[in-house]
Amino acid sequence: MLKIYVRFLFVLLPLSLMGYTQEDVTDFTSNYGYIAVRQSIDYDIPASIILAQAFLESRHGTSDLAVQYNNFFGIKSKRNWDGGAVLLRSAEYHHHRRIVKTSKFRYYATPEDSWRDHSEFLASGPRYRKLFALGSMNYRGWARGLQRAGYATDPNYAKKLIRLIERHHFHDFDRLAVLVKYNRDIVMERFDVANRESIAVCLERLRTPMANVRSRDLLNTSPSATADIQSVVAEARDDHPLKENVFYIYLSDEDEPVIKEVALTSLRGSDVEM
Repeated sequence: MLKIYVRFLFVLLPLSLMGYTQEDVTDFTSNYGYIAVRQSIDYDIPASIILAQAFLESRHGTSDLAVQYNNFFGIKSKRNWDGGAVLLRSAEYHHHRRIVKTSKFRYYATPEDSWRDHSEFLASGPRYRKLFALGSMNYRGWARGLQRAGYATDPNYAKKLIRLIERHHFHDFDRLAVLVKYNRDIVMERFDVANRESIAVCLERLRTPMANVRSRDLLNTSPSATADIQSVVAEARDDHPLKENVFYIYLSDEDEPVIKEVALTSLRGSDVEM
């Protein structure tokens, strides 16, 4: 059932490229670079494009939409969205004129849900189909194609993405995705010095085969695994009546996923791990 929460918040989309430090960039790529690489491998979207869009749309992860609702890409809620939605004031462009309007945006239980949904949003949208022929290394083509396809109303959207990618060498993560995908040697000195810390963190997190899966995603995959999770959640819910359940499992080569831990997360962001 669709839930709509009205909040009179102000979201600036798209955002200025000024007002952040290199430390902000490093923190952002350390926290989310591995997700961008995974999405690039799975969907053949440039990791640099994913990072730049999230960085720009979420004001490097500090916007109200990102912090409170885990929406890093400014994706709006349309009729085909069966998740939660929130009404927010946002800045847009109409005939090259900046206006502020109230729009309905998707919200997510976790940041990972947002990044995954962004890739699925592009992969399933007819408007973006031609972009996938460009491959995962042509970030300039993707940036211009996203603007032509109407992803954002800002007339300078493509230029801002390209400037971000080239200023901070986000294309390093495009190369990293290819190297990881084809199991090639990774030489840290070949990446920009400002990205090496983030790439080291990214590689460490990529080695951890943990996935964030919601209860509905486990249906029809493993009755026994689902039963085990439901049993654990039922016991925890008595002590922690939270609004949203997020299940963390290790994916393996076996037919059934291997449950390692379950985290219960409220929409307000308070976590209880077991």
